[in-house]
Amino acid sequence: ANYRQDIGNVTVNVGGSLSYVDNKITSIDFLLKEENSIVNEVEGVSLITKAGEPMYSYFGLKTNGIFNNNDEASQYIGPNGKQATAGDIRYVDVDGNKVINELDKMIIGCPIAPIYGGLYASVAVGNVEFKADFAFSTGNDIYSHVNKLGQSMQLGQNQQAIVKKRWNSTNTGSDFPALSIGDEYGNNVFSDRWIEDGSYVRMRSFTVSYKYPKSTKIFDNLTLYLTASNLVTLTSYSGLDPEFMLYNDPLYLSNDYGKMPQPKSFVFGVKLGL
Repeated sequence: ANYRQDIGNVTVNVGGSLSYVDNKITSIDFLLKEENSIVNEVEGVSLITKAGEPMYSYFGLKTNGIFNNNDEASQYIGPNGKQATAGDIRYVDVDGNKVINELDKMIIGCPIAPIYGGLYASVAVGNVEFKADFAFSTGNDIYSHVNKLGQSMQLGQNQQAIVKKRWNSTNTGSDFPALSIGDEYGNNVFSDRWIEDGSYVRMRSFTVSYKYPKSTKIFDNLTLYLTASNLVTLTSYSGLDPEFMLYNDPLYLSNDYGKMPQPKSFVFGVKLGL
C-alpha cells in the first residue's frame, strides 16, 4: 500500500506491507496409530510438529516459580531423576504424579512469526528530503542459548551478572534458581526459562538528503546524503539482536547461539550526475 500527498512544496509519501503466516498443521498420517507427532532435537532445542499446532513449535517443560522450602521440594523428582531441594525450579506437573519427565512437556512457544512486514515514509521539503524505512515482526519466540550458557552456573564457563540474583536462604523471593554444580535436579533442561518474546520494530535506515537545485558546467545534478542503518530497535528480547538466522534451515530459525548482531552504520555520500 502507498499514499502520496503534495502540500505546496512539501511532498509526503507513506507505504508499507503486512504479511500473515497461517502456520498450523492440519493433519499428519503415521504408520503407527499410537504416533501423533514428530519431535526434532536440534542443539539443545526440542521442536514438535503436531496436528492442530504450529509447525516446529518449541516443546519443553513449563516453569512455575521456585521451591522455597524443602518440605514442598522433597515431594518432587526432577527431570534428571533427582529429588528437588529448596531453590530448584518448580515445573508444571501435567500428570500430577510429582515426577517431572517427558510426559510433562508441552508446547512453550513458536519460532515462526505469524505477522511481519515493513513501513516506509518520506517527507520532501523543497530540496531537502527525509526518508525512513522500518521492519517489524510479532508473535514469534526466541530460544536463547546465550542465556543458557551464561546463566546455567556450570564450572568452567563465565556467567552473566544476573546470576548474582540467584535464590539463596537470604533471597527466597528470587525467580532465579539456586547455585547447583552439576545440575543434578535439572534446572537447566530445555524449558520456557530459555524462551523469550522475539517481537521487534526496527528502523532499518534513515536518510537525510539535499539536492542542489541548479546544474553547472561541471555537473547536471548533485545530491548530498547521510544514511544511518539499524539506528533503533524496539524489543523486549534480552539478546543482542532479535532478527537473525543461524543457518538457512527452519529448524534454526529463532535459535540464538550468539551470532554477530546487525551493526549500526553511518554513510555519507555524494551523487553526481555529469
